[in-house]
Formats: sequence, C-alpha cells, structure tokens
Amino acid sequence: SSENQNKTKLKKISQSTYKPILNPKIFEENFRNQVRTAFTNGNVKNGEPVNHNNAVCSSQPFPYCIINDFLCLPSNSTTDTEPANSFLLELKEQLLKLNFNPKSNDLYQFAQTSELIGKPGINGANESSLLRHVVTLLHHKLLPWLRDTTTIKLNDDVDMFCAQYKETDYLLCHDDELENRRIAYVYYLSPDWSINDGGALQLFNSNQREYNGSAIFDPSSVIHEIVPKFNSLVLFEVCPTSYHQVAEIITSTKTRLSLTGWFHGPTEPRPHPDHQIRDQS
Repeated sequence: SSENQNKTKLKKISQSTYKPILNPKIFEENFRNQVRTAFTNGNVKNGEPVNHNNAVCSSQPFPYCIINDFLCLPSNSTTDTEPANSFLLELKEQLLKLNFNPKSNDLYQFAQTSELIGKPGINGANESSLLRHVVTLLHHKLLPWLRDTTTIKLNDDVDMFCAQYKETDYLLCHDDELENRRIAYVYYLSPDWSINDGGALQLFNSNQREYNGSAIFDPSSVIHEIVPKFNSLVLFEVCPTSYHQVAEIITSTKTRLSLTGWFHGPTEPRPHPDHQIRDQS
C-alpha cells in the first residue's frame, strides 16, 4: 500500500501549475500603447475595438479592456503560452464553497460573498491558497501595470468579491461610481459559457445633456456585449459614462461565477450630483 501511496504522490500536479502568471502578452509595448490610448486620449480607431494578441481594448462607450487567457502557466516563451486551466478549475471549486449572500431588489438579483481581501478567514485558510495567489498577482503585478499603462492615479486599495448568477439572475444598468473607485475589474471563471446562456456584460452608450452649466450623462442603449469567457479579465474606467449591466441568465445548467472589485484612487471631479439619481430603467 505504501507503494501505491508513493505513486499517488507522483501523480500530483506540478507546483508550477499552482503558480500562474499574468499573460505575458499584456506587457508587449504595442498592446500597452493601445490601452494607454484608449484610457487617456479618447478614441482608438474612432472607438472601434482594437484586437491585439488575444486582447481587446476600446475607448467607446467608455475606456475598457478585455484580456483573454489572463492567467497562464510560467513559460520561457512569450509567444506560446498555456492557460492555467487546472489552477482555475480548482480555484472555481474552492470559491463555490464560500458563503454567498443573496442580493435582490428591483435593480438586481444574484448572490455575492463578503469582501475577500484582508479577511482572516480567507487569508489564513489553507483551502484558499489559490485565491491568495490571485490576490498577490493583482496587487504586485496588475496594479503596477495599470498605473503605468492607464496613467490613472491609483493607491494600494483593491477590493474583491465573488459573485454568482444563476437562472433568471440579473444586474440592471448602473455606473459603479462610488467611494474612490477608479478602475473596475471582472474576472470570469465559468467554463464553456456562450452568448446563448445570457449573462453578458452589456456596455451602454450615453447621451449628454446640460444641467446648470454641467455636463450630465444618461444611459441610452447597449452598444457592446462581452461574453463572460473563462479566464478572461475585463477592466474599465469608472467614470460618469461607465454604464453597464449583466444580462439575465438564461441557462438552467450553468452558474456565472466571477471575481469582481475595484482599484481605488483619488476621486476625479464629477458632473453635477444629479447624474447619480437619474432614471436607471
């Protein structure tokens, strides 16, 4: 039996599987320039999304970026990267064991954990070591990349929740503006998700109007849909036009799972506060 135990140990997944890195392609200067342009100088190709090595960025309807295969296995090659699928599938199973609190009113219906960063029950638990590694990557790798690439002033505050959406769950249109939030992120952990399952992240165009000499923005119509693809990270600037929603979940056999939160920084001057209480229908 001891021989069988040794064989079992040898079958354990290698340590490198549990130490994924950010996709090296995001550090390529061409892509960084595309993101910098989208976040600082307005339109990229007149607002049309720009694709670059499995990533997408645009300034319309507000600055956003999609990074596919966000976490990869360490490799000596920057052109041949392998997604960290084993790590992520195990992370997904660990997250599903957390306590999810139902949230429901006229604007939303889904379930969410409490804050995951800085909680002793998370940082001290052996079963959440995979999540701790993701948090470390956000703090020590992604945050410096965002500061340099977007030029948005960010402090060291990052928060994180885990959200799950099941059949009929939804989140209606909102802009995320609150408490020094500067960049929102959503990291998707649902394998084999398609547009037919619902749950797309829908980005809204907005119309500008004047109010007492200030520019006010009202959500208009959905102009872009982002499918919550497994191991993809969506980043967008939180601003007066960052209207978005999660479409209703249609599938009865899948759960839309994501890690979501915000990178924080000094609040920029905003339009007249009337924009925060306008119709969200």
